[in-house]
Amino acid sequence: MVKEVIKAIRLKNLILLSLIFFTVELFFYLKVPFCSFNLHSFLLYTSALLCAASGYIINDYFDKQSDTINNKLNKSSLSRKSLLVIYLILILASLSAAILFNNNSYLYINIFCSLSLFLYSWKLQHLPIIGNLVIALLAGICPLLVFFSHLEIAPHLPILTDNQLLTLAIPFYYACTAFTTTFSREIAKDLEDIKGDQAQHAQTLPIAFGAKTAKFTIIFLLGTTATLTLFALINYQLIGISLITAISVLILLLIPILFLILKTYTANNKEDFNHLSNGHKVLFLMANVVLLIHTIF
Repeated sequence: MVKEVIKAIRLKNLILLSLIFFTVELFFYLKVPFCSFNLHSFLLYTSALLCAASGYIINDYFDKQSDTINNKLNKSSLSRKSLLVIYLILILASLSAAILFNNNSYLYINIFCSLSLFLYSWKLQHLPIIGNLVIALLAGICPLLVFFSHLEIAPHLPILTDNQLLTLAIPFYYACTAFTTTFSREIAKDLEDIKGDQAQHAQTLPIAFGAKTAKFTIIFLLGTTATLTLFALINYQLIGISLITAISVLILLLIPILFLILKTYTANNKEDFNHLSNGHKVLFLMANVVLLIHTIF
């Protein structure tokens, strides 16, 4: 039972999300002026992780049939009734942590994310672009949650120097790249799952407009991410990052993004699209490593 629950909540994905939260929090604590350590913020990140876990659970609940058709062996064998009970527990736990965090703005965001994940799993994932956009938007929100855990810097904003303000902009860059790469990964997953989605009469992007259009969209989104990364690389001194960080951006981000673009162009079958989806996960991890390098150096 425990093993199946771990499968259902995608523990590896939650660990990756935890690392993102940890790295962004560490970056703020070490790099942003007037920041102080706040153990209370643990409630914020716990709430976000529980919300993400509930999203995976409800997705399994609605996708039982299509996952069987797509032969997804990594999915949980829990019954739909068990999945629903676990989902309700996680939602209540996430909402409780958000209430205890005692910030109305974050509470509204938590409710918005929970509703979005439910609507995505129920209906939106079967529509072209809209479902992909919702998940990408939620991914883009994650790096920005750090601002709710460090409200103490708000009174000092008028006196911050330009360089200090640029430091505050780095989570927004992270959020933009999280948005574009998640967007492209979701479309890659649609290409991978096209057989099961067709059986469900879904109208995902590759079904509604064809695999070529879906692949072009992935290449466009990855190209946008590469452009953002190249801009940061060219202007690394202007935005206040070290040479070591710039080299890590080149090796760990820009080159892998270009490799994913090439893999997208040559991908033709389910296995190719699965590798492409997993490649995006590696890219998320590399982005986290780059931010950690920037935080230290």
